Amino acid sequence: MLGLPNHAELENLDIARVYRNGWNWFVGDTWRTSQKLTINYGVRYEYSSPLFERNNRETNFDPTLNGGQGGLVTVPANASGAFQRTTVHPVKNNFAPRVGFAYSVLPKLVMRGGFGMYYQNTYRYGSESMLALDPPFLVDAQANAQPTQAPTISCKTDFPRTSWHP
Repeated sequence: MLGLPNHAELENLDIARVYRNGWNWFVGDTWRTSQKLTINYGVRYEYSSPLFERNNRETNFDPTLNGGQGGLVTVPANASGAFQRTTVHPVKNNFAPRVGFAYSVLPKLVMRGGFGMYYQNTYRYGSESMLALDPPFLVDAQANAQPTQAPTISCKTDFPRTSWHP
């Protein structure tokens, strides 16, 4: 009634427009060494880029800044290239060999086996791993009034800028 709230929260709605690039290919062949033994072999390549934000609005923590205490690194608006735009080094050596065999032990009994390496591309779109939802782009602040002090916020004034402005 007095227009003096004792608690207020501010969170902006920041829409992260994220995407990733990727490509995969596979080559393989089959070699029948005899009527009883067949060998299959091949290799697969998989690339999946780190998450890009369409407007380069990403921030990451760099532990080497400030004498080892760490700090935030924000991607420049004119950044280009995967690392400059995401602050994450892309992995480009995901070659995955495959090999298999089929051996006819008896006319109606075949033994099969194989080996393959696989790379899993993890899509972690939750906010805990999305660099586009870090400050200064996402604001999540609160102000609390102390009963023994003058009010820090009122309905006539704006949210205290010093508590959320980068």
